[in-house]
Amino acid sequence: MQEWDLKKNELSNKKIVSIYFGGGTPALLGAKNIERILSAIPLDSSTEITLETNPNIVTLPEMAHYKKIGINRMSLGVQSLHKETLQFLQRTHSKEKALQAIDIIHNFIPNLSIDLMYDIPHQTLTSWQETLSYLPKLPITHISLYNLTFEPETPFFSQKKILEDFLPPSKESLSLLTSACSFLEKEKFLRYEIASFAKNGLYSHHNIGYWNGRPFLGFGPSAWSYWSKERFSNVSSITTYIQNLSQKKLPVDYVEKLQAPNDVIELFILHLRLLQGFSLIDFKKQHGILPKETLDTLKMLTQEKLLSITKDWITLTKKGVLFYDHIAVELLA
Repeated sequence: MQEWDLKKNELSNKKIVSIYFGGGTPALLGAKNIERILSAIPLDSSTEITLETNPNIVTLPEMAHYKKIGINRMSLGVQSLHKETLQFLQRTHSKEKALQAIDIIHNFIPNLSIDLMYDIPHQTLTSWQETLSYLPKLPITHISLYNLTFEPETPFFSQKKILEDFLPPSKESLSLLTSACSFLEKEKFLRYEIASFAKNGLYSHHNIGYWNGRPFLGFGPSAWSYWSKERFSNVSSITTYIQNLSQKKLPVDYVEKLQAPNDVIELFILHLRLLQGFSLIDFKKQHGILPKETLDTLKMLTQEKLLSITKDWITLTKKGVLFYDHIAVELLA
């Protein structure tokens, strides 16, 4: 709460659209501590409040408490419903535990998102489809779909060279993704962002804020913020974080002032993640003018059928969705 006290004036007279308890497993704090945090924040009934959790720590009493204190959206780290895949990912929960957790959460907080992973070493189309086959029966409203990446300082990163030999070939990797997208579309999950699918319009308001360039403040060790056109992150060391706060200093160790025109270009690239597209005229009014070189690149990407521009409305094409990272690199070049 000390960091909140140092930052709260930034939020005076501003509407808080969403709060996201994420990064690791924040539910380990327990409902009482989450309640203490929320009690200090001015909220209204329209604020989306999401809490990340894992199947192994979901209980009836905790979920009842979360509902009582205003948590209205949950995100569950399922990752897979295939036994061998869960074992490879070193997840401590079983398929049965994940399914049980989904049922418990739904009884209290029906707006439930789950994370699923594909493109995993030893994964096959058959094992992936086994996970997908459970989805029609599950009371979930949102799915976030991620491919495995080898992030530094993770157990998988140290084994990267060995594990890369067991990744699905690129053609099969594409099949994993396209089969999931087709399956989810059939089950009425709309793909509204590159990695996000939602039923009944229950999109993640918090993540839409990221992609639309809405300012946000992060709290806690390693937390990132984007505020007043600056990106900044907190120290990762818990000891240093506590020491800074005890001295009433913000625990920030990195600040980057976004310079023109890169600030506008980066916002443009983020906007492209939303598959409905956006108005170029509205973007210009809100964020500023794109440089001529970027407009030339947009023209080239349109000719390559990676982007579609109709009047002033721009969207990724089906091909462009698959090559979003390539598009981002070209626009930043």
